[in-house]
Amino acid sequence: MNVSANRHSRNQEDAILLGEGQAVSSLQRCHYLRALKIALFVGVVLISINQGDQIINGTLTLSIAIKMLLTPFVPFAVSLYSSWTALR
Repeated sequence: MNVSANRHSRNQEDAILLGEGQAVSSLQRCHYLRALKIALFVGVVLISINQGDQIINGTLTLSIAIKMLLTPFVPFAVSLYSSWTALR
């Protein structure tokens, strides 16, 4: 059995199949919650490092505030992706 066929059959075993072979990801609620916790922690650390001086000095601008809101999405996506690849 070649590698791609083996990977395909393993993915089908890990996923819930719906109707015409549409697979639902095997990620569960606990994976999303863990990713959210990691995103909040790492996001706060990154915001503190990158914009901490501007927060302390009170020199925040709208563009910096938007960047601060988007910062936690990166660790969330990385954590969720790593959970997904670990389950494959």
